[in-house]
Amino acid sequence: MTSARRRAEEALDELGLRGPATVDALVHHLAEQRQRPLLVETAPAAFFADTACGAWWESEHLDLVFVPEDADPVLRDHTIRHELAHMILRHRGSACAGDVLREVLARVLPDLDPDTVMGSLHRRSDYGVAAEREAEVLASLLTLRDATDADRLGDREAEALRHALSGRLRRG
Repeated sequence: MTSARRRAEEALDELGLRGPATVDALVHHLAEQRQRPLLVETAPAAFFADTACGAWWESEHLDLVFVPEDADPVLRDHTIRHELAHMILRHRGSACAGDVLREVLARVLPDLDPDTVMGSLHRRSDYGVAAEREAEVLASLLTLRDATDADRLGDREAEALRHALSGRLRRG
């Protein structure tokens, strides 16, 4: 067993989530654990210029997970699980293009000044291969846990997930 797999399985065991690992259940569970709101939002493709498929921004008062607005639903859910896996594994939040972030924050949090929000967000430039591999393995384990009932993930969805993950696993 690889160290990434071992670390992901340990994190999954420690998570304390009961029942399927649906995206909604994970978001709710992590928001409670982290004692702050956790929002999942879509963003334009330009937002992801320096990242693969998703991004997570964290602050002391809020977590924001972003996925491409045009993402396939199966890949979207896996990408969200990947970003949530970074939280579960206690990695740090992400960084992205400032102008695009301001635009997205203005849409997501219209009552707050985007510059104030950006100033409170922790940033990272790159997790590195090991952390990305851990997050990808944990996201895959979460997807499998959600799909343990064979009827939950049909043949088309399973094939779409295999196809979407094949490129990500080769890159990581």
